[in-house]
Amino acid sequence: MNTQSISSLVYDFKYQIISGDCPSNSSYINLHNQAFLYWRDFWNAIYAPSHKVSADDFFRQKFIPIVTFKNEIVAMHLYTVFNPKSYVAMEHSYFTAYPKEFFEYLKLNNVKSVMSIESLTVNSDWRKSKIGLSLGETLIGCSLKFLDPLNIEAVIAPTRNDRGVNTMCYNFGFDCYKSALDFHGFEADLVVGFKNKVTPNPNNNINSLIDFLWKNRIDYTQKTITNQNSKEDFYQKEISA
Repeated sequence: MNTQSISSLVYDFKYQIISGDCPSNSSYINLHNQAFLYWRDFWNAIYAPSHKVSADDFFRQKFIPIVTFKNEIVAMHLYTVFNPKSYVAMEHSYFTAYPKEFFEYLKLNNVKSVMSIESLTVNSDWRKSKIGLSLGETLIGCSLKFLDPLNIEAVIAPTRNDRGVNTMCYNFGFDCYKSALDFHGFEADLVVGFKNKVTPNPNNNINSLIDFLWKNRIDYTQKTITNQNSKEDFYQKEISA
């Protein structure tokens, strides 16, 4: 893709939310298959040869937001909701890389429901250097939109610091629980975005794109929908080149 202004592309973006298990009566099986294969190949290439992703980790996701451009996957993110007081959650394989005292930290902060935000994936043709705006940072901001409708009190993630994902999270007011951890061979900060502490991004263009994607979302899970919105004029909150 040639370098273009994001404002000239956004009308062809779709922000669609699917689930990892893809029920038998779902209407999005083709998108689900496309997303799984893209996620699998993307992350296996990054982790090779020391680690391979598991289909189980895709399947368990409660929500998988996907940004497409004319049927091309542009970016995606994976979310699982956990009850941090549940013993089975504490022993879930996802938390293997987390310090054992992390759950006590959540308890001290009165967190009763958390959502992991995982596998932040951006197509290399759609990076900030190509379009002038970070879609990764945009998806992190979109994850915070799930907190109110789902009554979730925090989002959690180990960040890939070599890609600056920790800084992206801190731009939304995330707390750092522990820094410079090893996660599959990458340096990572363990971050928490508390519902009562997160803030808008300092870049208003990112905030505008977050709002646009969220207001025009297609949620196949129906869990975040209060009403289906028609597309609003993107230039009401114009993203500048």
